[in-house]
Amino acid sequence: MDETKCVECGKSFQSEFAHCPYCGTKSNINEKLCQNCGASMSPSSNVCNQCGAVGGIKKENPVRREIPQQQIKNPGVAAVLSFFIVGLGQIYNGEIGKGIALLIFWGIAIALSVILIGIPLLIILVVYGIYDAYNTAKKINERGYE
Repeated sequence: MDETKCVECGKSFQSEFAHCPYCGTKSNINEKLCQNCGASMSPSSNVCNQCGAVGGIKKENPVRREIPQQQIKNPGVAAVLSFFIVGLGQIYNGEIGKGIALLIFWGIAIALSVILIGIPLLIILVVYGIYDAYNTAKKINERGYE
């Protein structure tokens, strides 16, 4: 049985009803819903213009490409990488520019630590690198599940 979508309340119902069973609005018998995605279809059409479904079964379309899911990042791995080499956790998270900048500052801090000025800078860079890499990996994972 085909489904109809109410033009007033937007709810779907069996097209055998002349009125929407939810709000009482007269049904639009010239509208049919796709069984795959729920989009409006012409009653005479058997192919959905929205998703390409045929008779309620999705037809694979070689031209249509799926958007790849974002790769999950492990916050622990990102933090450990930044502990050993500052900036490596950012590179692991895909923040290449930030990772390279931290690597450069880390190299400068190591050079300055010879005269003891760079030691506080090294500590700050390591702590920041670990914190940033860990939190960025968590944010990347949260965005992937929205």
